[in-house]
Amino acid sequence: MYRYLRLFFLFLSFIFSPIAFAQKGTWQLALEKKEQTKLSEEEKFALACYIAQEVKEYDMAKALQIANGVLKEAKRKRKRLLCVEGEAYSVIAEIYRLQGRPFEAIEYFEKALTLFREGKSKEKVIQCTLRNKAFAYSSLSKFDSAQRVLITSLDWFRKHEPNTREHAISLLMLGVNTLRLGRYEEALVYTFSAKKILDTLPDSYNQARIQNNIGLIQKNMGHYVVAMQSYLDALQKFEKVGDKQRAVSMVLLNIGNLYASLRDTAYNQYTLTHYDRAHGIAVAIKDTVQIIACIEALAKAKAMQGNFALAKKYYN
Repeated sequence: MYRYLRLFFLFLSFIFSPIAFAQKGTWQLALEKKEQTKLSEEEKFALACYIAQEVKEYDMAKALQIANGVLKEAKRKRKRLLCVEGEAYSVIAEIYRLQGRPFEAIEYFEKALTLFREGKSKEKVIQCTLRNKAFAYSSLSKFDSAQRVLITSLDWFRKHEPNTREHAISLLMLGVNTLRLGRYEEALVYTFSAKKILDTLPDSYNQARIQNNIGLIQKNMGHYVVAMQSYLDALQKFEKVGDKQRAVSMVLLNIGNLYASLRDTAYNQYTLTHYDRAHGIAVAIKDTVQIIACIEALAKAKAMQGNFALAKKYYN
């Protein structure tokens, strides 16, 4: 526990350095600083993995480069650092999931689990990895299989680490998967339970995620006014957080989708404005999956408005 707290505070000291914002990206500064700091080799690798996790929200290519670099260097060591390799595989798997590559994500999560078990990692690490792997299965529409694993993981965190961030994340993921199963009331229960925990923690990013998810569930239930308020709250929180531009793009897309679902010409411009903003951010951060989602949304919107020529252009 002390080790990870130490790494966390080192990371904070790097990113809040004045020159971090004046001259370089926070991840660049942190990577340079870690080489100048008296950390063990294993701690340096762990810090690099932590940086990759942070970077992935706005620069997946760079995060992938960092994590692959850790993996390559760790494998070169005479004494294998199994847990470090596992952390690198886990980061890469999460990036693949975000990139819409679930099969590769699952493969890498399985590699991470094997290494964590061989390296005798803490059960918490294994449960987090199992949970994340289940979420990748969820994106393959294997909702029932994912649900069983997510519930098992939640039970473990509820028993061993109640009211912690990881307990809340387990509830959040279970809420998303339950939404995908079409069980909206149950999804709300999980999501509000996660919110109750996160509201007591200094975690603005996941608090914003919760608001976005509440908006998604409320929209599916036909509660458009409540959904819009949740989306706007999420957008405001994400914009305050900063670097999480991918999340901002996703909320803007969700707001556009809500306007589009009203099927009222009075909201056509609002729909397109939010789609355009979401698309612009996705292009800027080179998020292919989000770019495609935005273009598909723009194509549908243009088709609904009778502009079939432009819709066809978007689809092409």
